[in-house]
Amino acid sequence: MHSAWRLLAFFLFFEACSSFQEPLDCSTYDFPIDTEFGTREWQGARYIYAAHAESAERQKALGLAIGRDDYLTGIDGAVHVDRWVAVVGSFAHLTQLLAMEPREIYFVDLNRLQLNYFSAILALIQGADSRSKFLGALFARPLDFLQNNASLALDIQHPYQADENLLAAYAFHTAPPNEDVFVKSFLQIAVDAGREAACTYSFVFHEFLANSVDVPSERPPCICDKVELRGGYNVQDPMNPRPNPEHMYSVCNFQVGQGWLATDGTYRTVRERLRRAHIKLFHKDFLQGLSNLVEANHRTVVYASNVFTIGDGGMDYGNDWVPEMLRELHWKVLWGGGHVHMSCYESDKYCKEVYNGNNDDARMHKKHVSALAAVSIAVAEFSEFWDVTSQTPYGFSEFDTGQMEAIVGDEYRTHDVPIKHRHNTGYVEFVTFARERPQELMKATCLIHALLGSDVAFGTFLEVLAASLYACARTVLLEHNKESLDFILPADVDPAEQMWRNENWRSATELIHLLKGACHSKRLLSIDRAVPLSMTFVQCAAGLKDGCRNVAVVVDRTFWDLVPPPGRAEYFELNDYLQALSN
Repeated sequence: MHSAWRLLAFFLFFEACSSFQEPLDCSTYDFPIDTEFGTREWQGARYIYAAHAESAERQKALGLAIGRDDYLTGIDGAVHVDRWVAVVGSFAHLTQLLAMEPREIYFVDLNRLQLNYFSAILALIQGADSRSKFLGALFARPLDFLQNNASLALDIQHPYQADENLLAAYAFHTAPPNEDVFVKSFLQIAVDAGREAACTYSFVFHEFLANSVDVPSERPPCICDKVELRGGYNVQDPMNPRPNPEHMYSVCNFQVGQGWLATDGTYRTVRERLRRAHIKLFHKDFLQGLSNLVEANHRTVVYASNVFTIGDGGMDYGNDWVPEMLRELHWKVLWGGGHVHMSCYESDKYCKEVYNGNNDDARMHKKHVSALAAVSIAVAEFSEFWDVTSQTPYGFSEFDTGQMEAIVGDEYRTHDVPIKHRHNTGYVEFVTFARERPQELMKATCLIHALLGSDVAFGTFLEVLAASLYACARTVLLEHNKESLDFILPADVDPAEQMWRNENWRSATELIHLLKGACHSKRLLSIDRAVPLSMTFVQCAAGLKDGCRNVAVVVDRTFWDLVPPPGRAEYFELNDYLQALSN
């Protein structure tokens, strides 16, 4: 029966793909197992997760934890994630996308077939605007089998069974596979994801998805011997299966009515976030490659499933390797001014400690190192710059000594910083210098360093800012965000204790709006001569309690082309917030 199916599918496929230079022929695709990882465990067709193998409730809990991470808070108070790095495995983790919208998504697995199959899943999601169309395309059933609830309900004798989970299961068992739907799905995957993904989908379909039946005993057991199209909270752990006689939940099932498949609304939210993200798939060992997948200055969420506890690819990392790897990863991100959120189960012994955020010492260092990292990006191409402060000596002396320091947990470390010629000058002297000798600043960068945060009057701050924008090739504004949780005391605190917070402080959004206005103004603040300006960089710097204690904004003279803009000019907050301000 399966052979006849394959012949028909391939014939239809070749007919439809006559425009291809080399029509795909899955009969020549032998599903190779890679040897670069040493061990064969978790590789090959036996280890493909054909459906969800993790509870939607557990994934929802991980999403709630992401939303509670203050360091993922952006300027607008919402969750912002630069990159989501996730092991593929079971793709129930798509539920986490209900809690965040990352700019980039990196999916990783050492089983090439799992990556191929997940590519097919992503392609089918892109082509289906509802749950029923997606599941219909995947299982090659009629596209409306989930929507036709009325007729299905008539065939169910017990009223309590008439819910969408059981209706889905009923439709799955009663509707036979449709050859035309299968071929259409196969073609879509081939076009959108390529030959390997299409052939892997064909294999998985015929082995697991065409019929919900047990696989013959003569074949070696697989992770997904049976797939159920229904909901259920009690999903068996594939590493420790415990048959549940009260429910027909198998190791792999589609939890219709839960998680990202809870409603058409949740499905569409996840679909749109996948569509808007820049997605890359990596065929590599998750643990060995994790450090290279996390950028030091990004806010990153890492989902490791159970890889930390069981080891990736069956490799025995030992009891000390994983915690040390995580510790070094957190140090890397701390030095870069970013943040990494480990999205792990409560039972995962290696994820209980968040090394760079669990104690006051770490947070005290993090607020300074984050601001220093943001400034480092802005001045990276310069051998000297002006550090304009409310008093002298003050500012980032790390550029003088070439080292910065921090405490993570109980560990003290130092980190090299490029030594630069830093001119630390008071704001009054700077204004005079900028007006009298601007030619000396025409190829320089000037850092306006937390003047409002040091009780400088707002009018004076504007005068200093105008002088810098007029004279300097690049202006870097580093200022406190008055809306940070660091600066908002509880309502029951004596107002007298808040007197240190200057009334001239501005929010991050207000500061961005101010700089945007300056860039487009015919008269530059209080200076008569108009100067062509462009805002090229916006970044939040984390504090004691949230991810935006300070805001760093870079403005460049647009005719200045000696040095490129900062490396994170594409940083999501710049476009997001400028768009919000223009509305």
